[in-house]
Amino acid sequence: MSQSRESAQLLQLPLPPARPITPREPSSVEAPLPRGSRLPERRAPTIRDWPESEKPRERLQRHGAQSLSDAELIAILLRTGEGAGKGSALDQARSLLVKFGGPAGLAAAGSAELCREPGV
Repeated sequence: MSQSRESAQLLQLPLPPARPITPREPSSVEAPLPRGSRLPERRAPTIRDWPESEKPRERLQRHGAQSLSDAELIAILLRTGEGAGKGSALDQARSLLVKFGGPAGLAAAGSAELCREPGV
């Protein structure tokens, strides 16, 4: 039997019967929230959530500037990201490096141009 003929036969196999949906009692985890309350918002992990050995500022203190990437050094200068859920200082530093074409382009940018960037 050819492969295309086998494929055609496989596509014509009958589907198993659908199971009926039965309601179930809500568990304590699924209990409704009190009126007026909100679900906790999930946020992107920030540098604060990183292990101490991974944080740029702590690595700078322990191992020196040569142990950090350009983005990590810029993140230390920025001190903070764009705000809740918008990215960390490291994300912002990477974005600036891409936008300005690397460290030299960022260094050549004027203060007015840099001040137009969110979080700077």
